Amino acid sequence: MLPSCNRQPIEVETSPELEVVHQKMIRNHRSNRKRVRLLALLLGSFALLPSWSATPRAWAEEPAAKFLQGLKDAGYYDEALKYLEISSQRNRLPESMKGDIGLEKVMLLQLSLADVRTSKDLDERLGQVEQGFKEFLT
Repeated sequence: MLPSCNRQPIEVETSPELEVVHQKMIRNHRSNRKRVRLLALLLGSFALLPSWSATPRAWAEEPAAKFLQGLKDAGYYDEALKYLEISSQRNRLPESMKGDIGLEKVMLLQLSLADVRTSKDLDERLGQVEQGFKEFLT
């Protein structure tokens, strides 16, 4: 705590012009404080970027399998197939899943047979399953 000061305020005559200047100085001071806070916030956020960008790679491998299993458990087989396609095209699957992607697609196609409504779609899906098995075995 700062020591108290025993000075008495000095009364000074002020003119309206000085009062206007004083008010402008106060506004400038307040706006400068806001600018300094904004600058500090920006600099602080830029300082966190290197550690923030490296973090997702450290934990991104396991959730792919959990997410895929969650889609299968919920019965979203078509969405799971799309997820596998997009993830493999963008090279975002973990190494442990890349070797079994063909078999995983075939299994998803088989599971999705129960949701097919027309015989034409069923024949098409069975053809995809058969082709997927052939591709996986060769």
